[in-house]
Amino acid sequence: MRTIDGGKTWQSVSTALFSDVTPLGHLPYGGQKSGIHFLNVSTGWVTGTVTANDLAWLYVTHDGGSTWYQQTLPRPSGVPSAQLSIQSPTFFSATDGILPVKFSDLTTERDIATVIYVTHDGGTTWKPTTPVSAVLRAADFLDTQHGWVTDGTSLFMTSDGGQHWTRLAASTNFKQVTQLDFVSGTLGWAISDQGNGSSFLLKTIDGGQTWTPISIATS
Repeated sequence: MRTIDGGKTWQSVSTALFSDVTPLGHLPYGGQKSGIHFLNVSTGWVTGTVTANDLAWLYVTHDGGSTWYQQTLPRPSGVPSAQLSIQSPTFFSATDGILPVKFSDLTTERDIATVIYVTHDGGTTWKPTTPVSAVLRAADFLDTQHGWVTDGTSLFMTSDGGQHWTRLAASTNFKQVTQLDFVSGTLGWAISDQGNGSSFLLKTIDGGQTWTPISIATS
């Protein structure tokens, strides 16, 4: 659906058709969709995953969502054939963005690695960076160079666009983390899911080295 009046009215621009063969220009009906992100009024992506090795559930539109076409992702060096679970891209300019992808072994049902793909041509092509040996629970980037990835307990940081990763020392309060949000190289927040409907809001002022609980939310 698309709106051009701030959400007052919506118009259908594309429908995923239930079919064994996806018609050209349409989104597949199958697959677990994970998100949608538009760079501008015409160009956007829908991401997700499907139970198959090496298949990128990544579709791009250049006409405001009327037609969609699949993009491919090159496999990173050292990562075996695996299922790809793709999150929505984040852009920092009209040309520069990142795309988090989790690789999983379908046979053993174990996660293999997290890879941050980068683009410098507006999403026309995506290139893999160095894999991180962590199950992707949350990722957050300030720009194309500075970012953090967590599996919920371990926290990894990069300052060179994912070419090298540093595993930060374990923090007692940093566990079961489901969301990350950094606003600078030192200041950031995280949501820690404690189960039973309760969550901690955590804060760091040293780039993720230590975390302090701010409040508890219950539902």
